[in-house]
Amino acid sequence: MKKIIFLGLLGLSLTFTWSACNEPTTLGADFIEDNEFLNAVFTDTFTLNVQTIQLDTFLAVTKSNYLLGALNDETFGHASAGIYSDVLLGANDVTFGKNPVLDSIVLTLRYDNVLFGDTTSLNSIYVYELNEEINDTINYYTKQTFDYQPTPLGELQNIGYNYLDSVQLSYYTTTDDGRDSSYFTKTPPHLRIPLDNELGERILQKAAEDTLRIDGFNDLFKGFYVQPDPENKTMVSFNMRSSFSQITLYYANDSTKGNIYNFRIDATTPVVSNYQIDYGTSIVGNQLNAAYPNSQEYIYMQSLDGLGFQVDAPFFKTHNSEKYLLNKVELEMTLLPQEGVMYSDDTQPDGLVMSSYLTDSLVYDIERFNSNTTLDTLSATVGDLLQIKFNTATAYRTSINGYYQGLIDGTFVDGENSTNRNTLFFMNLQDFTGYRAVFGGPKHPDYPMRLKAIYTPIND
Repeated sequence: MKKIIFLGLLGLSLTFTWSACNEPTTLGADFIEDNEFLNAVFTDTFTLNVQTIQLDTFLAVTKSNYLLGALNDETFGHASAGIYSDVLLGANDVTFGKNPVLDSIVLTLRYDNVLFGDTTSLNSIYVYELNEEINDTINYYTKQTFDYQPTPLGELQNIGYNYLDSVQLSYYTTTDDGRDSSYFTKTPPHLRIPLDNELGERILQKAAEDTLRIDGFNDLFKGFYVQPDPENKTMVSFNMRSSFSQITLYYANDSTKGNIYNFRIDATTPVVSNYQIDYGTSIVGNQLNAAYPNSQEYIYMQSLDGLGFQVDAPFFKTHNSEKYLLNKVELEMTLLPQEGVMYSDDTQPDGLVMSSYLTDSLVYDIERFNSNTTLDTLSATVGDLLQIKFNTATAYRTSINGYYQGLIDGTFVDGENSTNRNTLFFMNLQDFTGYRAVFGGPKHPDYPMRLKAIYTPIND
């Protein structure tokens, strides 16, 4: 099985290649305006050999939005996302007053308004206390694990993610004249996980013995790990840098009731994603083990440490010494509705990133472009990703002529990968989305992937 390692915020990988070209044909009406290019010829008959590939890993600590949950289906197998995080003591010499008494201790996680997978299913999650510290000077990757206590520090069973609903909280306090009082406040959507009171008692006891200090707090509490139940069928995104993502200690003392202390997660707090994927005997698992090219009919893409694909282009390998001016080259592919893979406006791939094997660096950022017009009225420009809606499918089209012109005229010089003249495509926001997509391959009977080109031969 071929794997490719990507560093940083990238998406799913596609590589594509062309092998042969027919005789020139009349320019397609959906591809070019009349007289746009003089003496040009049109073709969309390049042979495409497509290979779905498995990605490996990327940096896990460079963002604010983190996925939690699991996805399970016959197409993509099992994928899960967990979160390791530290929390911060806000100041030195923290005390909790005379004779503090614990009320409760709660972990809150601020929703990021996106769900992936079966949004109607119920989910269970578990919180564990870490046995080892997360080092804020190390760049961790998404396969990183940390040791944690075997017994959950907190858990929620069979819940739905109410990621759009605000949360009303009640607070209790003591007025200046000594009377007990309560009030309510509305807060942004967030998840609340009650933690074992032992942790709260431990913190209060430590503060009573010797005031809490920043440089020693990790000896008392090294952080937490939030893990989904492996049978969950939903992933949700949390904003771990929000002021509502924190551990809150509720307590009373001899002077007042309803006291609160927040152990925050801010921009300096180390937070690490952990992704686990097992394709097993799923449709994707079997396809990854098939002979090359394994994706002529169906192409699979997945975020996390997931899937991309290559398309090999023999035509440009064998015709690089010939003289052509590529006026326009577009890649067109169609998102297929598949059982077990549900799409909504939030979970359709919203962008692609294009990269090259020649340098393993970004060539073009391809932004999202929405349209409700029919496919035969639109043509992509460099840097655009056209998303064109049909009744049963969504087509994507983007312009890539600059890269292939470079292969022909020698602008792109081979590096170590002199035999790999390929282009990679990635889904945008790969590392904190749960996108999964099935596209038609070049031999799909109804929605084949096509590479379309308008070129002008150059005579000496």
